[in-house]
Amino acid sequence: MKAALSISIVGSFLLIVFGTLLGWDDLTVFDFQEIDWFRNLSGAMLFFLLLLQWALSIGRLVYRETGARWQKWVAFHQSVALALPVGMCVHSIALGYGLLAVLPLFLLASMAFGVKLMEDSAIKPWLPLHLVFSALTMGATLVHLWRVVCFR
Repeated sequence: MKAALSISIVGSFLLIVFGTLLGWDDLTVFDFQEIDWFRNLSGAMLFFLLLLQWALSIGRLVYRETGARWQKWVAFHQSVALALPVGMCVHSIALGYGLLAVLPLFLLASMAFGVKLMEDSAIKPWLPLHLVFSALTMGATLVHLWRVVCFR
């Protein structure tokens, strides 16, 4: 799982960076990303996946799970994480401006620190960074959602 997540993160990062630098979002093959209903549907799916990711943290706080049941939550969290970079690239192949430039970078940074947490160690020095970038991702997502709903 760790290797698949690492490939997904690095691949998505390279794809959106090259997509931005080379202007791939202007190619006709990516015109479907400009269709309003597609943009709304793919954005809703991304938001849903982010909410599922937060279910792990909320579940940990509410249920205080440990042991085998906790490992099922972690496995679910990691499985959803595989879909996030793909969904991000389907939603938009290039970085935007301002908030839309940092939002995917926050997500990928959170995921990178999450992969570092998969190492077998009692000490988790990457957890605070994973949580900070997760919170930044959710905050930026909510601001983006508000701007889309209010100004479109």
